[in-house]
Amino acid sequence: MYNNVLGGLVLWDARTGEQLASLNGHKGHLSSIAFSPDGTTLASGSFDGTIRLWDLSPYTSPVPTFTWAPLPTHTLLQSNYPNPFNRGTWIPFQLHSPGHVRFTIYDLRGALVREIDLGYRDAGAYLTTAAAPRWDGRDQQGQSVASGVYMYRLQAGPVTQSRKMLLLK
Repeated sequence: MYNNVLGGLVLWDARTGEQLASLNGHKGHLSSIAFSPDGTTLASGSFDGTIRLWDLSPYTSPVPTFTWAPLPTHTLLQSNYPNPFNRGTWIPFQLHSPGHVRFTIYDLRGALVREIDLGYRDAGAYLTTAAAPRWDGRDQQGQSVASGVYMYRLQAGPVTQSRKMLLLK
């Protein structure tokens, strides 16, 4: 925030109400001001015909920068990691649109072993161990399952994809 005073302006912190600076140098009242996009420079114009540029970097905090990853263009179930595994495995995937996500794990006979319901998820990539679902080699009752080949299926809205994994103990 600023106040227009004869010959300059006063900068105030809008959150705390503290006066940050008094910028003097014009001989008349200000007719216009403009901040640079990053907020570190102020241009002021006065009725006395002068234009001044003020360095505000001592009074501003850095503007945070963000990197945005593009959203996936299609839903994709990726290979579990590690594969083969013995104590646990992560199942990375990506969604091109938000929706309800469910993983089901079956043995080779087609019998349900475990269901992992992730609920609603936003579109995006779930590729890291922190974001991807984990299977610890246990069934719905918490019992360890035998070594062997298992199928895992992603159901995300209308999309269904399956892959196989190997559990070795």
